[in-house]
Amino acid sequence: MLAFSVTGCNKDSTSGTGAKSSANTKGPILVGEEKSLFPLAVGNQWVYTQTMAIAKNSGEQASGNAEITFRVISVEPEGNGKRAIIEVLSRSKTGALEPREKMEWILNSKGIYQVTAGKAKVVFNPPQLQIPFPVEVGKTIEWFGTGLRASGLPGEAKVALRVLGMQDVDTDTGR
Repeated sequence: MLAFSVTGCNKDSTSGTGAKSSANTKGPILVGEEKSLFPLAVGNQWVYTQTMAIAKNSGEQASGNAEITFRVISVEPEGNGKRAIIEVLSRSKTGALEPREKMEWILNSKGIYQVTAGKAKVVFNPPQLQIPFPVEVGKTIEWFGTGLRASGLPGEAKVALRVLGMQDVDTDTGR
């Protein structure tokens, strides 16, 4: 199952006007302020260092680091929230940022949901809840539906998520 984590390095996280993101970075997530976890505005982006480990059936192993960028390219009103398209970019061998896929997300008063994933824009039906609001330590939610599976193919999936608590995150720009 493909999942998007909203924690990590927010260096270069900017709004369309160049201002820093207002995402909550310290302390508990206050009721009514949960939307600050995922500030959806055209131009906002999050840059992550991705560490990969690959093991082939032959026993051969490889690993490496790559940079991946999530950039908001459109935002539309959706009920009591927003629906956004986020472009996923990675660096080519020449160093240029190149699009890999586009994902669709919904942010509303009940949580953050993934709507599509993958190059083929596989639809999660129903949209897959990633972070429930209010954010409560110990809260568990379950999702069952169809969407993009870990195999990279669409199909049925069941996911259980549990809020474990706040965590410090080490980034290239500090803790």
